[in-house]
Amino acid sequence: RDSDDLERGLRELVRRELVRRERQSSVEGESEYGFRHQLIRDVAYAQIPRAQRSDRHRRTAEWIASLGRTEDHAELLAHHYLEALAYGRASGADMRSFAKPALAALADAGERALVLGAYPSAARYFKAGLEHFSERSEVRAEWLYRCGAALCWGENRGVRELERAVSELRGFDREMAARAALLLAHL
Repeated sequence: RDSDDLERGLRELVRRELVRRERQSSVEGESEYGFRHQLIRDVAYAQIPRAQRSDRHRRTAEWIASLGRTEDHAELLAHHYLEALAYGRASGADMRSFAKPALAALADAGERALVLGAYPSAARYFKAGLEHFSERSEVRAEWLYRCGAALCWGENRGVRELERAVSELRGFDREMAARAALLLAHL
């Protein structure tokens, strides 16, 4: 939509007290609006078909990535790509066009969560990414290791992931395979 059209529509929603303009925007130089009530948001969101939800989450993720400094927005970017993938899968949409940036966002968010000690979040991102690897590969083996490490340190579990990581990493990266074996021994 044209930005003037959009502003007019948003002003009308403010007048009807469905949304409010936020005093301070999360993104410099942009206006930010929020729903006045969670129920209004939920009803509005439920009206959008799944395929369109997927597309909107994908476009939102691409916009966030275009802002630069993706490391500052890693979790938000991963959230929107996860939603885009989930709704895309549910609607039967072709997700190949954004699978690569989605996996990169999940990896970044997982790594950031690991560094911050947010192990349950890291495990969630790595598990979500693992769903998109159908066959053995070096990248899949590394994701298994990172998922297993997050589960090990955060929940004192992850044996299955680490066993698979050790097995698969032996052919690609013996050092990482040894680190996975150490975590397995720890468990």
